[in-house]
Amino acid sequence: MLVVFAGLMNGSFATPMKGIRGWQWEHTWLVWSVTGLVVLPACAALATVVRPWHVYAAAAPESVGIVVLFGSLWGISSILFGLGVSRVGLAIGFGVIIGISSILGSLVPLIFLHPEALWRPAGLLTMLGVLLLGSGVASCAIAGRSRGASIPVTRGGLAICVLSGLGAPMVNFGLAFGAGIVASAEKTGTAPMHALNAIWPLLLSGAFLSNAGYCLYLMRRKSGFQAFGQPRAAANFALSALMGALWMGSNLAYGYGTSRLGPLGLVLGWPIMMACVVLTANGWGVATGEWRNAKPRSKGWIAAGVLLLVAGVAVIGSAAM
Repeated sequence: MLVVFAGLMNGSFATPMKGIRGWQWEHTWLVWSVTGLVVLPACAALATVVRPWHVYAAAAPESVGIVVLFGSLWGISSILFGLGVSRVGLAIGFGVIIGISSILGSLVPLIFLHPEALWRPAGLLTMLGVLLLGSGVASCAIAGRSRGASIPVTRGGLAICVLSGLGAPMVNFGLAFGAGIVASAEKTGTAPMHALNAIWPLLLSGAFLSNAGYCLYLMRRKSGFQAFGQPRAAANFALSALMGALWMGSNLAYGYGTSRLGPLGLVLGWPIMMACVVLTANGWGVATGEWRNAKPRSKGWIAAGVLLLVAGVAVIGSAAM
């Protein structure tokens, strides 16, 4: 239930962007970056991890390095996410990005960290579920190409979403390959259920640099900083900060949920959360009118994609039983 709740929050985090007026994408994304990638991860670590600075000092340098690397790569993916969703809409953007992320985010930790489980029932069910998820991604992409809605879907927009999807599971890789930091946190007295929170500040620090750097570049080049002083700026700040709270809240719920799913928690939990994200995003897409003028054929493809994603989650979820 925690993983499902994480998916509901993650699938909703971009929706407040629709209420922002007078700002360009970079203004919104900078506030989101500060809130979701710096302030809230640091607060979570300080509140739940015993002496986090000692945790990082005691952890192996390679563990710290690989977590920061994965976070930096994910940061590039998150920039592409924002650009992709703004070009193709919530429903299609989430469907393509999250579907690809589900496949890679589940298979890579399974193959590299749990190869012994690959040909056991849990591993076979996971791979079958991944095939269903891949089919769901293809169906969502076809729906986007044929949709006659207010947001035109171009090849360039879909390409950005695909690239974002390839980098999106870097967050899960950082959690999966950051076991040394988790072990260090537990040694300093942090409860096992909170130990994963020690990874977030490191993982998201590199992501913040790439996101904030790109936003500042865009503001200096074209949009400027005057938007932060507009009369509606306070409401825009609040909506952007809400995006950060929803996004980081989903990460915390995901971490707590996967810690209760056993040794394969990060393998099984990631696709379950991602599919819940797609379903939630599609619900918001319908509610905000993205599909109001869509062709019946497009609606059929997106419905098929959603069903395939749900089936994939059900199969992968059964591997956790």
